[in-house]
Amino acid sequence: MKKSNNRNLIIGFTIFYLVCIILIIIFLNLNNKRAINVFEDYVKNSDVLKEKYGNIKKIRFKNPLNYGKSVNDEYIMTIKITNDQNKTYVIDVIDGKSTNSMVGFIINGERFVEYEKFNLVDYQDKIKNNNLEKQNVGVFNNYQELFDQIKILFIKLYGEKDNLAYKIYYDKNNLTYLIETYSNEQSVGFLISDNGNVLSIFELEEN
Repeated sequence: MKKSNNRNLIIGFTIFYLVCIILIIIFLNLNNKRAINVFEDYVKNSDVLKEKYGNIKKIRFKNPLNYGKSVNDEYIMTIKITNDQNKTYVIDVIDGKSTNSMVGFIINGERFVEYEKFNLVDYQDKIKNNNLEKQNVGVFNNYQELFDQIKILFIKLYGEKDNLAYKIYYDKNNLTYLIETYSNEQSVGFLISDNGNVLSIFELEEN
């Protein structure tokens, strides 16, 4: 084989591998961005993080090839946050058990509970139209215990459903939780106060 052919072959392989590397980098960046989009607003609007670090301007995974790990059925994602003073910190975001909601942070080994926000004012019509007799789900110490009580109430009202999943929000000004439950057959919202009182139960509107 002529030297020119060898050179062309080497150049061809080099270009091919460079293109592959570039495509892999682009794919990783897009995948990382897609994953971060799931909780970006949650992190940037976090009262816990604002109090500790100020306004969060940038979020990225500490390891773009390994987002985190499963611990006790929760998924712990390790990220780097950069505030408006260009200071960077490493924290963990907790993706909750049995829910696609963020439920808090781990900062320097300490757990901070914080749920996604909602405004109870937007649900006053649901409370006014609540025809249920007074109900209380009882005492709960964390979101998992609350989910357990919600499932009992859901089954009592609607029967056993498959693939029951949850999403949790909290209004700290009104000390009220919004729990959205999803199944293949029915999706229902529960408004629950801190003391366990059921303020309203309503079917969720399809988007």
